[in-house]
Amino acid sequence: MKVVLSPASAESYEHELAILTEAHAASRLAARDAHLWGESTAKTAENRLGWVDLPASDHPEIARAEELRHELAKRGVHRFVLSGMGGSSLGAAVIAKALEVELTFLTSTAPAAVRRAFGDDLKHTGLIVASKSGTTVETRSHLAAFEAACADAGLDAAERLVAITDAGSELDDAARFAAVFTAPADVGGRYSAFTAFGLVPAVLAGGDPRSLVDSAAKCAAVLAGDEDNPAMELAAFLSSAHARDVDKLVLADQTGVGLGAWIEQLIGESLGKNGRGLLPIAVEDPASELIQNAGPDVSTVVLASSGAEYTEPPAPVSGHFGAVSGSLGGALYLWEFTTALLAFSTAVDPFDQPDVESAKVSARAALADPESVQSMDLVFSYENIDVYGDEHTLGSVRSISGAVRALTDAVPEFGYLAIQAFVDPDRFAAIGALREAVFRLTGVVTTFGYGPAYLHSTGQYHKGGRNNGAFIQITADRVGDDLPVPGKDCTFAQLLRAQADGDADALRRAERPVIRLHLRTDGWEQLGRSLGLEI
Repeated sequence: MKVVLSPASAESYEHELAILTEAHAASRLAARDAHLWGESTAKTAENRLGWVDLPASDHPEIARAEELRHELAKRGVHRFVLSGMGGSSLGAAVIAKALEVELTFLTSTAPAAVRRAFGDDLKHTGLIVASKSGTTVETRSHLAAFEAACADAGLDAAERLVAITDAGSELDDAARFAAVFTAPADVGGRYSAFTAFGLVPAVLAGGDPRSLVDSAAKCAAVLAGDEDNPAMELAAFLSSAHARDVDKLVLADQTGVGLGAWIEQLIGESLGKNGRGLLPIAVEDPASELIQNAGPDVSTVVLASSGAEYTEPPAPVSGHFGAVSGSLGGALYLWEFTTALLAFSTAVDPFDQPDVESAKVSARAALADPESVQSMDLVFSYENIDVYGDEHTLGSVRSISGAVRALTDAVPEFGYLAIQAFVDPDRFAAIGALREAVFRLTGVVTTFGYGPAYLHSTGQYHKGGRNNGAFIQITADRVGDDLPVPGKDCTFAQLLRAQADGDADALRRAERPVIRLHLRTDGWEQLGRSLGLEI
């Protein structure tokens, strides 16, 4: 791995590096010292450090998955859909793309997205359900819908279902699946790239990740010492930024495999708590204004593949710039190791995610009784867009651009805006351009995520990190028929809406300002015109 760093303050960087070195942080982490993050965290850490040794471990799940792939092919199953949230699917997504195998990912609860993922060829389709706990609501809902679709088509779902979970979970049921792969219980979801969660889906899709694991093992050997350690250097670089209130990290991803999105959830969930952390923003377009015009609160780190030329962006105003290049396996392990060290530097527990659960609790409450969560008032309607929020935030404005500017006024200096779109990602793919449009309109660092997927990624930072953000939820009238969630007294559209309501409730309880733009028929076009882009 090659790590090139240009910190804004050499003195601050050297100070942070000296703290890590004097604490023997890297060698203690390599030795799985659960007390590295303090006594209060030790009990949790003892059961979350299995990932440290994974690259050098045997991986019998690879050969077993290859055998299963051949067996399923004999049954005519050769197309695979992966249902998993956060770390249960993002590692697999990066690995599958790097190995150039086709794998469909289902992370949405929009009914049209569920139908599209299953496709019109169930006979040749297998569903991989990935959930560490076995109770993830999105994954369980996808599973139930797939089983129902197979039953309607006269197919045996069990012949084409694969589970990846922890031993003893509700998904560890051999009678329900063609195969169950269990991952080590002492590896958390976001650190699970080198477990069955990251490896098995790519193998079933036709890939061979052995060389990737080997490259990670070589990197692990380098990171075990406290001298000349690229993970220590990268952690010191990022912690010196954190100490100087440079709290946004733009990941200029030029790998072509989505590595930035994986790092985004790793850092967001591991560090965004106790009012601390870095807000990670994965950006793949080198021409993005977030890269070209990075302000004094932004660090930029370029992500590049081994031996590949990369476009070096302008240095951010903060002066904090870096580049990391190397093999994908090495990069995955480097960032896991770096994040754990960075948690030591910023004094947080890298293995919990308390504020992810708060949104889940509110979503369950909203689904059972919508009146039980804090509702947002309809403040005004502008053509085909209904704007929800409160008069204190929105005041007398009665336009979409005015509403966004009014919300911006609630953002402290060097804060951020987050766009959270609870819509069908494929139908409204162009909505991602909103991030650039809102940044141009407001001059405030802007992030974007599709719900519910972001809840398992940067959603932790939104509620647990620094309280300097404001939030724009986007919801929309359903397009096409709804889809029931078998075994539940709800539909997928109702589940998606409850997840939006639940996160809005959790944000407001955490005293974060939120508005909602609900788009009715043709509302998408109106939103684009209001913000100066075509949708």
